Amino acid sequence: MDCPICGEPAEDIANTIDGKTVRCPSCGDYDISGTVYDTGALQRVELAQRLAILGRAKRLAQAGERPMITSNLL
Repeated sequence: MDCPICGEPAEDIANTIDGKTVRCPSCGDYDISGTVYDTGALQRVELAQRLAILGRAKRLAQAGERPMITSNLL
């Protein structure tokens, strides 16, 4: 798969969430909620905005947890 943030080759990691878990060499590991992923909402924003959204998700994540991109971050 391609990273939904930067478009580089990434890995879709098995998970137990309603959504996707992505492992990207550039962006790191992060989750995307099913609502955001399934609607393609993240792909409708420019690269700079996607990077900013991931940055906000990383700042909001608790220590030791993967960042989660949810619809309220869009």
